[in-house]
Amino acid sequence: MKNKKIALYAGIIICAIAIGSFFSLNQRNALEDYNAITENDPSRSADITVFLPKEGEGISSPVEVSGMAKGTWFFEGSFPVRVYDDKGALLGTGIAETTEPWMTENEIPFFSKISFENPGNGEGLIRLSKDNPSGLPEFDLSYDLPVRFVSDIMEVKVYFGRYGTDSSMNACTEVYESVRVVERVDGVARAAVDELLKGVNGAEKDAKLFSSIPEGTVLQSIKIENGIAYADFNNLLNAGGSCRVAAIRSQIERTLKQFPTISRVVISVDGNSDEALQP
Repeated sequence: MKNKKIALYAGIIICAIAIGSFFSLNQRNALEDYNAITENDPSRSADITVFLPKEGEGISSPVEVSGMAKGTWFFEGSFPVRVYDDKGALLGTGIAETTEPWMTENEIPFFSKISFENPGNGEGLIRLSKDNPSGLPEFDLSYDLPVRFVSDIMEVKVYFGRYGTDSSMNACTEVYESVRVVERVDGVARAAVDELLKGVNGAEKDAKLFSSIPEGTVLQSIKIENGIAYADFNNLLNAGGSCRVAAIRSQIERTLKQFPTISRVVISVDGNSDEALQP
């Protein structure tokens, strides 16, 4: 009888150790998988380009994902998309679909809208996986987009020039609207200008949009008084050429004047508005 009890207790202990090892291994594998797919491996992104959201952008649920992928990623016009947190936990799944003929090796557009359990903060990723109906691991392929989780988002407009317009001075001030999704903040004017200073993203480049604002330009301060926005930038904002200067001014002014509380914009560089954006 005593020997039977000892054997029973030993069996329980062995089972407990096995179960604990199983869950520990699964968690470790999830973390290793997460770290592996976030490495910058060009071969993983050669067949797919994500336009929205941008890398590192804040997202909330549901998130819209769009871009271009080779037809070989699709099966029956779709492929799976998943959202993970930084621990490798699956937060939500969705399907990327195309309306184009998918039996091609050319790139075709895709779109997905994914609802997920939003942690509200922290980092994670969106994994886009090549559909693999064979189930064979040698045909697996995925691309991961690093993102941040935020509790609330909003849309702001930014304005850019467009290739293909005429070269007259009137055309220098012509700018075109693009919508960006950002984390909801109190300083919405600053958020909009900060987005503008990031330059064009992939979707905007495909729409032939471009920015005349020099790379590295920083908004140092902004205040709004009596309908006037006073925006101060670092000295990289100053760029030669009358057309380019007019284009830069137009981009900033249109971006700020989208807000009903702003009717006029005063641009300065290092506190000096008289010498800012001179041709």
